[in-house]
Amino acid sequence: PEDSKLENFFELAPNRVIEEQWGERTIVQTTNSDTLHERFEYTIDKPKDTFRIINLGDSFTYGYGLSTQYNYSEVLEDLLNDKFQCKKFKKFEVINLGVSSYDIEYSVERFKRRGQKYNPDLIVWILKDDDFYNSTIMKVLLRDWAFFKDKFGFMPPVVRPLNWDWEDGGDEEISKDLLRGRIDPREITSLYSINDYYTKSLVFLLYSITSDETAIVEDFAQVREDTYVYKVSNLPDEEVLPNDDHPNKNGHLALANGLFNYFTENDIIPCS
Repeated sequence: PEDSKLENFFELAPNRVIEEQWGERTIVQTTNSDTLHERFEYTIDKPKDTFRIINLGDSFTYGYGLSTQYNYSEVLEDLLNDKFQCKKFKKFEVINLGVSSYDIEYSVERFKRRGQKYNPDLIVWILKDDDFYNSTIMKVLLRDWAFFKDKFGFMPPVVRPLNWDWEDGGDEEISKDLLRGRIDPREITSLYSINDYYTKSLVFLLYSITSDETAIVEDFAQVREDTYVYKVSNLPDEEVLPNDDHPNKNGHLALANGLFNYFTENDIIPCS
């Protein structure tokens, strides 16, 4: 969008149905009219007796490699409506603002542009290590490097890592070399800036995250009311995609069930 202050900010195209073949699986992903990876449309005005949740994050929230109905936002929405007992609320809406490759800064921009108007009662935000390293900008640079390598046989010196070796190449390795141990201060500033747009309950789901990033989030939670930190270890092999660490259908189900139990045990949803 031309009015975004983030040079490389991007969103999903609205009203799309994308069908792809993943090995023997066919996946179908849909975006609604508000560019959200969703099965449904949601009204801006929240319906009466409705508790509304917004999920933020990158490809783990988006539901990479899965049909739309299997990502944890959709599964959690069904679980809450089918099994959660609450006299105060008759309906639960879980709105997925996740987009692949987003870091913290981009997730906040996404909420500001798309999520704030829905007036959520709760935000659930999945954070991983690479969300603290301005990963979106890095991936744009990686794309440019690959272009230069293929077309001209060399990397532009401005962005070439000091100890880059073509023989050790691969986007993942470049990314690790550049990002290892380099927490971007802009990401921490962006984390705190969510308070400029949202002041109600917030649950961080920390997925396979190191102590340095965990400490940043826990420090933030200490100074913000109604803020919770829910830690999740790596999912087992049977709950991730083949040769990938993204959750598969069973992994997203596990995330949804874990959050459902966490909400119940910690009284996250005020039913009294």
